Amino acid sequence: MRTRGSAVGRTAPALAGFLATGALLVAGTACQSQPPEHRPEALPQVEAPYDRAVLTALSEVPGTTLLSVRVTDVSSPNPVWLTRVAEQNGTVHAVRVDAIHGRFLGTSVPGDQGQAQKARMAALIASAKVLPHDAVDKVKQPDFGKVTDVSLEKDNQGRPVWSVTIDTVQGGQTHVYQIDAVTSKVVHSSTVPGNSSVPREPASPPASSSGSPR
Repeated sequence: MRTRGSAVGRTAPALAGFLATGALLVAGTACQSQPPEHRPEALPQVEAPYDRAVLTALSEVPGTTLLSVRVTDVSSPNPVWLTRVAEQNGTVHAVRVDAIHGRFLGTSVPGDQGQAQKARMAALIASAKVLPHDAVDKVKQPDFGKVTDVSLEKDNQGRPVWSVTIDTVQGGQTHVYQIDAVTSKVVHSSTVPGNSSVPREPASPPASSSGSPR
């Protein structure tokens, strides 16, 4: 991911995969390794991780900063990462990425962006000092979870925060965290059952899409 004036514009490295290790059994002087334990996976149909979608979006729209990335259509055979990136002047671009293979699907610029909205977006991205992947690393769970939403927003106290959503296998739970985008402190967390926070709305191509499937 390219380097920009805002720290947020520098993208995250790829998330480390889960590693399965076999327990060693000792019999006399012999050591035998058991086959790795099969570990379940949250949302197995989402094979391309969030940071791959971010890398694709910032590559397709150079000179932009991440605002949000979230998975949509998770109940369909073709889930999609919907990523929003912003120029330094606050203009927002929407980029769609296949959540199975990580392929670029298209990009568009929403037409309802006024100067006041752009100014708010520009101020928001300028205020964030913490990289999105650093915010994720603060809260990422080891219990077979998958990041399904990362977004830069303001909390109810007006602070810029990274909101991170993680869906897990254990208990079918969804964990939502807010990480201060200046201090990197976790300022709020909540857990709800049933993966209920994952967006379910269709991710159909925007009418003004300027990209074509690859």
